[in-house]
Amino acid sequence: VGHDNYQESYQLAQQILDQGITALFVSDDLMAAGVLNALTDLGKKVPDDFEIIAGNGTATAQLTRPMLTTISQPMYDLGAVSMRLLTKMMTEGAGEDEELNVVMNHELVERQTTRTDQ
Repeated sequence: VGHDNYQESYQLAQQILDQGITALFVSDDLMAAGVLNALTDLGKKVPDDFEIIAGNGTATAQLTRPMLTTISQPMYDLGAVSMRLLTKMMTEGAGEDEELNVVMNHELVERQTTRTDQ
């Protein structure tokens, strides 16, 4: 558990390794970069020793070395749809049987922090 903070995720890397974990999904690219850099500083080879997938597909994923595998999401559209749903709930209310789940287009963008040979 982290709090969307690079430094905190960097510091958590040793605890993650101590638990025997060898792969991680991190919801935020900046946090994933913190884990990635800490693992590198601890002598771990990514993806050979440890694999990472980040969760929001920002430009940060392409700035790291190795580049982060991410789940690309339409961030602007997520915000816009969320706002429309919230406005609708506030003005009209939400019926108990009304569907409030929306699945947006997303995709796994495989880069260099996961192995593709498995």
